[in-house]
Amino acid sequence: MSVESEHLVGGRTLIVLPLPRQLSQVMATVAEICTLHCDVEILLVTRDLVEARQLVSDRVHLLRVLDETDSRGSLYREGILWGLAHGFSVLVEMSPDGPHRPQDLELLLWQLTKADATFGSRWTDGARTVEGGLARRLLSRAANTCTRRLLGLPIRDVTGNFRAFRSEALHKLSLMNVREDDPLFQIQLARQAVRAKLVVAEMPITFVERRRHSDIPPSAIPGALKRVVGWALQDRWQSRTRRQGEVRL
Repeated sequence: MSVESEHLVGGRTLIVLPLPRQLSQVMATVAEICTLHCDVEILLVTRDLVEARQLVSDRVHLLRVLDETDSRGSLYREGILWGLAHGFSVLVEMSPDGPHRPQDLELLLWQLTKADATFGSRWTDGARTVEGGLARRLLSRAANTCTRRLLGLPIRDVTGNFRAFRSEALHKLSLMNVREDDPLFQIQLARQAVRAKLVVAEMPITFVERRRHSDIPPSAIPGALKRVVGWALQDRWQSRTRRQGEVRL
């Protein structure tokens, strides 16, 4: 069964897919999305137009980002901004290399009828992870839990990148100020969503573990943790300053 997103939220739906280095990884995902969901459009965001042109159709668009950094976060950001500029009502983030199942898009969009944003979650009741190793799953869960607690976020999966947003909700976020790579990009989106008081619904997903690469290399973990700690201290300082201002009033 295919979800008719125009009837659920109103307007057009755009799925943002940052292209991996190997185009073959995304071809199956694009084909399955187009088969299961006849009324959504796809934006492929890439730094190289040559190979990606073969996927363009009336429902598949192509955006080239001139970014010297090897940042998937910048591809998500520019894709979302392109979708907003072109009048899409719903913007969906999705990983292109297989961890998110296109059939789960239906429930993700359905949940958006009662929320500003829907986050697919690996860490809520009913979620499951298939394939991959136990060590990586434990590391991922520990990093997610640590980040949630440091930042005081009620969202269970703050690093996931299977998310749907209403366009009016995204206009409340400072997307141009989010310059980090994944998963820090996703953490910043979650943090901004909470600070903007968006209604965020989380739904359990089946996550197909990627064997080809890690979300973040081990060498980058200390730097990522430092950034999260910095945000946590910033939030606490701003909260303290705000309370002092209220007392003076």
